[in-house]
Amino acid sequence: MANIQKEAKNEKVAEKEQYLTFKVGNEIYGLKLKQAKEIIKPPKVTNVPNTKEYILGVINLRGQVIPVINLKNKLGLKEDDIKDTSKAQNKKIVVINIKDMLIGLYVDGVNEVMNLAVENIEGVADNKTGIRDEYIKGVSTFSDSLIIVLDINNLLFDQKEEKGA
Repeated sequence: MANIQKEAKNEKVAEKEQYLTFKVGNEIYGLKLKQAKEIIKPPKVTNVPNTKEYILGVINLRGQVIPVINLKNKLGLKEDDIKDTSKAQNKKIVVINIKDMLIGLYVDGVNEVMNLAVENIEGVADNKTGIRDEYIKGVSTFSDSLIIVLDINNLLFDQKEEKGA
């Protein structure tokens, strides 16, 4: 009888995952912490001609060349007023490891690591953000914040682009 009660208690414990949260525009986004390798101040980004508009260029990170993606442009969000220098100080590059590649995500600021219950990440039925549905895994609330959980695989590796390549 005691074993049955223990099992019932264990089932009630929600499975939680750690998410790194960051700002892009006025919204808070999150990705699985295990995908994030490090967070750096934006160094000089070298422009690469004939690339998509959301690719800022490449950076040299300890001898390794890494492409940097402007997440705001990739998500189709509007650029803020660039003249605001206080916002420029908060900008970061989140280096992620995906499909054995390092890629930098240029974001407006990094918030914190949060433990989100997997069952609390809800799908988005009617997406009014203008962001493509396949880029979003779901939405979760934490305290009084709404966190948009990104599907990094779909965001960075468009299924249509992969098939055409």
